[in-house]
Amino acid sequence: MIRLGSDHELLEMESIERHAPDRASPSIRVRVGLTLPGFHGQSSDVWLFGQDLDEFVRDVRALEAKRSGSASLDSGDEFRLELRPVDRVGHYEACVSLGAYQHSGATCWLTVLSGGFEIDPSQLPDILRAFEALRGFCNGEG
Repeated sequence: MIRLGSDHELLEMESIERHAPDRASPSIRVRVGLTLPGFHGQSSDVWLFGQDLDEFVRDVRALEAKRSGSASLDSGDEFRLELRPVDRVGHYEACVSLGAYQHSGATCWLTVLSGGFEIDPSQLPDILRAFEALRGFCNGEG
């Protein structure tokens, strides 16, 4: 399980299932929970692709080593995570969007919870390890 943030500003991610029609394009379904002050959302229908996880892990590794740049993980309307610097001193923030489609009669509405919170730079190694494990599960290594 991945946990970023604190009890009142929290992103949680947990792998549910792996799908690998061929070794070149594996993907995983994850349960994502997002808690921000006064709001909470959860979805079990977020799919992440192995290639996107590979790129995100590479970018988080660079972030952790250089303390500059950003890292983004995107699953369309359902999920987006960006880790980025706030200032030149080395403070970081997580910008998160969690969405789901709601059907009401003939209309399909996109419901979205989005916001962000600060991340202590000392958490970057733990964040990197957690996403490496998620990538490993996606690639059939765990």
